[in-house]
Amino acid sequence: MDGGALQSPVPSFDGNHIAVITDSRLSIRSSVDGDDIQSYVLPPGFAYSCRFIRWYPTTRAVETTTSSDGNSVSHDSSRSSRLLLADDARIIVYDVTKPQACAEITGATTLTKLASIDFGYALDEIIVISDFGWKLQIWSLTTKRAVEIKDPKPVTSSYSYRPSTGHLALLTRPAAHDFLLILAPDSHEILSTWELATADARGVKYSPDGNWLVVWDTASAGCRVLLLTADGHHFKTFSTSEQELSLGVSCVQWGPRSEWLAIGECGRSMTVLSKNTTAIERLTLDGEISSWQENGKSLGPEAMFDEGNSLDLSPIRMSGDGTNPNETTALGLSTQLGHSLDVDDTFRFRRHGQAVT
Repeated sequence: MDGGALQSPVPSFDGNHIAVITDSRLSIRSSVDGDDIQSYVLPPGFAYSCRFIRWYPTTRAVETTTSSDGNSVSHDSSRSSRLLLADDARIIVYDVTKPQACAEITGATTLTKLASIDFGYALDEIIVISDFGWKLQIWSLTTKRAVEIKDPKPVTSSYSYRPSTGHLALLTRPAAHDFLLILAPDSHEILSTWELATADARGVKYSPDGNWLVVWDTASAGCRVLLLTADGHHFKTFSTSEQELSLGVSCVQWGPRSEWLAIGECGRSMTVLSKNTTAIERLTLDGEISSWQENGKSLGPEAMFDEGNSLDLSPIRMSGDGTNPNETTALGLSTQLGHSLDVDDTFRFRRHGQAVT
């Protein structure tokens, strides 16, 4: 979560821990009983200048170490809970299993502010994007060095990691055209470069099975989405016809098994495509949207929810990265679409690591 000083508590991806910043300390608390698991003293004034709190996504769960023969070895690190705190001058990395900070990076940006920061594909990597798209840095906490790439798109959706392999797809704009770079894992060597037929690409995302890439254009270009192969070759382009009025793409989301692609538009429309980019349904949300919120009366693993009519909550939300169909969360599917949206009449939630219906 970005923001000003003393941010709101930020939960970990697995829901087991909560990071809380006070005047001078970072506290890691249990989500079950609220007890402190770790407490760290922050540098003077850092609690007020901190703009980013990021947990490592447990869905990636990859840690790279060096073996005795000098080769890189990847390990499953799904049980590791690491997080970073950052302002515009300093990045501090913590691990809830250790009483002290794991690493600290200073001078990641000098002339500009941070536009985006997050963990890389591996547990010991941090990816930093400078404001105005000046440069992207991939810091290694093992080698204490960074790889720099010029002219990245200064948006959080400008890069995506390929599941299981860690290849990085990155959008750049060195001049008047958009380019897609495919980088190798570990070394971050540029494997291929592709010029895109977009006006101003706003995001890129790998499918959960890693076989496809989707790139969506700026909203001013209308509803325009490019489907690419995993290595960047253009496959097909989906765009609305001239007869269909579209306010452009707001977001995209792959289905959990990569068989569908949902395109959310800036208006109140959503298009669902199959992988061959054939539009199978175009939904328009009219009227009130029913949303559901946990009411705080839950006991044990069972969660209790109250119905509301808040437009602040999305009608459909995908939790996690979509790779696990059991972690799909549906909220507010009772909408006035003129027809029913079949989800087996089941609302599935995850609370304290357990699925609840």
